[in-house]
Amino acid sequence: MLRFTTNEAVSADSLRDILLRSTLGERRPVDDIRCLQGMIEQSNLIVTAWEDQLLVGIARSVTDFHYCCYLSDLAVDVAYQRRGIGRQLIQITQEALGPRCKIILLSAPTAVDYYLHLGFERHDQAWVLARTKRVNQKAKPGDASKGARHAAIDIRDDIRDSLRSAGYSRDIWWLMVSDHPDSQRFADGTGRFVRFFEPTLSASSFSRAGYQAKLSDISFH
Repeated sequence: MLRFTTNEAVSADSLRDILLRSTLGERRPVDDIRCLQGMIEQSNLIVTAWEDQLLVGIARSVTDFHYCCYLSDLAVDVAYQRRGIGRQLIQITQEALGPRCKIILLSAPTAVDYYLHLGFERHDQAWVLARTKRVNQKAKPGDASKGARHAAIDIRDDIRDSLRSAGYSRDIWWLMVSDHPDSQRFADGTGRFVRFFEPTLSASSFSRAGYQAKLSDISFH
């Protein structure tokens, strides 16, 4: 029988195990046990689902309990999916929050419809800044095009990962089309191309959410 708990102790090894069994491990640092330990220790709201002593689901969040709650990881063992465990983990998380507090998360490309089904609203103005990237200083002439190029590289990686998760396993290289600066192409080494078009190429238009929402526009030719 399943049991749900809040802030029950979870080891880094257990976190790694459930991430791998849920497929979320493909996008998490499962080979960095120190990082996983920090993820557990610095979270302040962890809801878990157990069958006997086996961890079968986890919702790991960082929150102030009053205004926002970042749901960093929602993972359910693939053998236990489609039983409402993810929904229950989110519901228990929400019940622990204050009346003005909202849940915020970044969805995997394949889970977008799942969160829409649960009642989440999509937010196209979300932004991500990796620790390895520096905050841009005061803009200089030409910086806008540089920013757009760096953003395009990030989008290349997002689309590559999304294509691979959809079963497209070949290596994909990014090429800027010189005669049309508003389009990106991805060649897989066989002469086929994946073309992605965005009519306004600017740093502000390259949100990951915006491009993932348009993955249906990608076609092979």
